[in-house]
Formats: sequence, structure tokens, C-alpha cells
Amino acid sequence: MKNSYIICLVLVIILLNQACYTRKEGCQEVLAENYDVTSDDPCDDCCIFPKLQLQITHMAGDSTFSTTDTLVNDMQQKYRILDIRYYLSSFVLHNTKTGNNQIIETISNADKTITLPDDMKIVRYTDPLITAGSIKDAGTFDQLSFTLGLKDTILNTVFANLTEGHVLSELNKLKNTAGDQAHISIKIERLITTPDTLNFNLTGYGTSVNFTIDSTLTTPKGINTVFSVKTDYAMLFKNINFNLSSDSIEMSLKQNFKKILIVK
Repeated sequence: MKNSYIICLVLVIILLNQACYTRKEGCQEVLAENYDVTSDDPCDDCCIFPKLQLQITHMAGDSTFSTTDTLVNDMQQKYRILDIRYYLSSFVLHNTKTGNNQIIETISNADKTITLPDDMKIVRYTDPLITAGSIKDAGTFDQLSFTLGLKDTILNTVFANLTEGHVLSELNKLKNTAGDQAHISIKIERLITTPDTLNFNLTGYGTSVNFTIDSTLTTPKGINTVFSVKTDYAMLFKNINFNLSSDSIEMSLKQNFKKILIVK
């Protein structure tokens, strides 16, 4: 009789516990930063995935870049780069086991016939690190490819419902005085005869340049993947005569644009 009483009591306690138990929602994606092994049900769009980032060391020649530094070109003409901004885009991360990975966030045109990774970023000389976007992968990565500037596909697409702070929005995009999308914007002070200020905005199809970093990184699940790159902004004005017209200088800048990044 006593044993029967104990068994009944245990059963009552188990039933009460089950009645009071609340199922737990959480991220059940094992590659996410917030993966929750204790969750019972998947949450609705709550998973946070690690980021693909590019660490940038800004240089001009052998020196750390500064807008206060006076630079000298091949013709012994002095100048200062007062501001420089440019796009990096179209990131592709290669995993030795899973293959190519792109940023998972996307943007589309109005009828969604074109959808591209939302990985267009404006780099400023003050940015030590940029975040391209989220990556749903981990393991050994041996290559990162990306574009300096914007590919023609991006230039040809009108994207819909861009957020207010998006780098392609009309308010934030790099552009020339006519409103054309620019790949890079440069402001310099020309220190010859009478100092003056010049602005350059490189536009047009076929201006962007593809880069590849061949460097092996092993990234655990839920951890950001960070590659490194250096710049040399002095290369922009290599072999350019500041006595030429602004249009002539800009044409030469398009050739030098592809030389400002140094990848390992």
C-alpha cells in the first residue's frame, strides 16, 4: 500500500511538471552566433550569423595615410588628399569544403527579377574595418574575392526600397555633379603655384576592378571571418601632371584607380 502511494505521488509530480513546462523557442541554426542547443522550437528570423569583414590599413606610400600629409608625385609636384571614399562590393568567400559563399542579405529591383547580395560598402580613409555582411558558413577559407568599385550589373539596376542609410540610396551614394553613380570620390589640394582644391568622381562602366586575396583562414562556428588588405593612395596620382586639365587628370586616375589596393 505504501509503495502504491509513493508511485502515485511520483506520477502526480511528473504530470504537474509537464503541465507547467513552457516550450522554448530559439535559434536552431548550428552556424549562427546565437545557436541555442536547449531550444525546443525554431524562432522566427532570430538567428544572427557571423560576419565577413575586411581589415584595412590605409597607407600612402610607406607611411600611414593622413589628410594633413603633403605628398609628392613623380614630377615633384606637391598635393594633399583631403578626402577619399570608394566602394567595395561583390564579395565571394571560398571554403575548401563547401565551395563559394556570398553574403546572405540581398537587395532587389522592383519586380524582383534581379536579386544581388547586399554587400556594397563605402570605404572611408578613417575606416579600419568594414563589414561586408553575414555568412552562413564556417571552416577553412582559402580565398576572398571582391570588387573595387561597383560592377556593371549594379550600375544597371535600380534597386527598390533601399533603407535610408543604404550606400546606394540617392542621399548617400557617391556621385558626380550630374548625379551619375561614382566608384570613387577624391578631394585633393593641389599645392602648385596658387593652391587650389579639385574634386574627382570616377564614373562609367568597366571602371571597377576585381581583386583576390589568397590567404587561408580557419574560422570556428559563430565567429567572424576577417581578411586583411592595405592601400596605397599615393598610387592614385602616380605619373599625373597636375598642370593638366581636370578632365585629363581624371582620365589618368581611372588607370591608377586599380592600383590603390595591395592584397597578400
